[in-house]
Amino acid sequence: MYMLTKSKIITGLQCHKKLWFDVNEPIKGDSHLFHLGNRLGDFARTYYAIADQTISLDGQYSPELILQKTQEAMNDPSVQVIYEAAFLDMQTLVRVDILKRLGNAWEVIEIKASTELKALHIDDVSIQVAVLRANSIQVNKVKIGHINKEFIYEGNEQYVELITEVDVTAAVNSKANEVGQWIAELLPVAIKGAPMPKIEMGAWCNAPYVCLYQERCLTAYPPKAEHPIEILPKVGKKMALEWNAKGVFDIRELPVEALTSPIHQAIQKAHQTLQPWFDSETIAQIKSMPWPRYFMDFETVQQGVPLIVGTKPYQAIPFQWSIHRWDRVAQVLSIADGKSFLEFISPTMFRDFAQKLIGELGSVGPIFVHHKPTERGVLKYLMEREDCADLAPQIGAIIDRLIDSLELVRKGFYTHQMGQSTGNSYSIKTLVEVIPTTVNYEEGNVGSGMDAQIAWFVCTDPKSTQSEKDEWSKSVLNYCAKDTLAVADLIRYFEMQ
Repeated sequence: MYMLTKSKIITGLQCHKKLWFDVNEPIKGDSHLFHLGNRLGDFARTYYAIADQTISLDGQYSPELILQKTQEAMNDPSVQVIYEAAFLDMQTLVRVDILKRLGNAWEVIEIKASTELKALHIDDVSIQVAVLRANSIQVNKVKIGHINKEFIYEGNEQYVELITEVDVTAAVNSKANEVGQWIAELLPVAIKGAPMPKIEMGAWCNAPYVCLYQERCLTAYPPKAEHPIEILPKVGKKMALEWNAKGVFDIRELPVEALTSPIHQAIQKAHQTLQPWFDSETIAQIKSMPWPRYFMDFETVQQGVPLIVGTKPYQAIPFQWSIHRWDRVAQVLSIADGKSFLEFISPTMFRDFAQKLIGELGSVGPIFVHHKPTERGVLKYLMEREDCADLAPQIGAIIDRLIDSLELVRKGFYTHQMGQSTGNSYSIKTLVEVIPTTVNYEEGNVGSGMDAQIAWFVCTDPKSTQSEKDEWSKSVLNYCAKDTLAVADLIRYFEMQ
């Protein structure tokens, strides 16, 4: 009945091969952005509703049924607003977020979770309008509704200024004429079983969206060397262009004089000897640090539609922390030794977060965090809140004790596995693969900060069951404890050298 959808066209415009994978070998994944977008969609359906004059087709997916119900709603003059109206033409099915009646014509409103209008949004809504007009539907006005990033939620379901509307009618009228050409170009790719397009990797792999199929393309186009020059931090791509032209592709074969940075020289040596490198000054610095030593990690969420009073849509809102305390070299820590805080939406959550954190960290001892700007930013946010104003001196004292383990490892440690498998990532997820530790991020359904945000959305969704909330709460607590234990094991690894 149809071959393409709006989403498939947008995917194909980014990369024909990406569309081919979506049709033939799709990767199914979850993302906090899906949950954020779904919540925004739910909000929009109430935001634009007109009492007794609104019909929603959300959650209905049978093409024949939704096309029929859309036509029936449009033929009923009492219906002023239709959510998720469906239209089919040119072998393309589209769903319209908001379709509003304007006398004998219609207004199309597309809701986006971004905080500004983007060129991609024009392409997106142009596809919809082209299909509507192919059905002889008169569209007189087209708008993009995006989130107002400065909106502050004051409570009581007051969201009047959350959505900012931008009239894009003129731009869409111009762009919609190109849609037929896009469809003609993409229809052959959308046929299941069609030959895979031969497209190499490039900037389009990450824009406008990060492609989930990059690992497959990397495998299809293996590097020219086992230890490629590109893995050098900051300068790798530039140096690779220079030295590849001279026939040198492997970092081990670079002349010594080509590497002026001591760290780059250490990285080269690690690849030549296959032995880890440690900076003696960094080891000495760590060994000189007093006891006890703390390891701390926060989880934050960007709500999109704020539920917590006094917050903005895309503020990094802290809802969880984990702490491990290490008292002496001989002590071996485990997940069970961690302390934690978790609260999703309590009106006192920020003060509770800060008070319990202060109580757990005491007043002395370094506090290791992996990427200090994140935790420091959260702590400063708490200091500035009115409900935490009296705690500001103690929170400030915590900030003064922060030690960035990410910076320590960047200047003081390297092993060749980091470059070969991850392109020299110093993330804690990479480091647990190359240091002695029991931490395994593959276990459980929360394995990243993005997954932790999913937990927040699930646990604040009234449609979630209690068992779902319990499962996600348990998983996110375990995940955050893994982060602090991993950093503890990293510092212990340095201490043992």
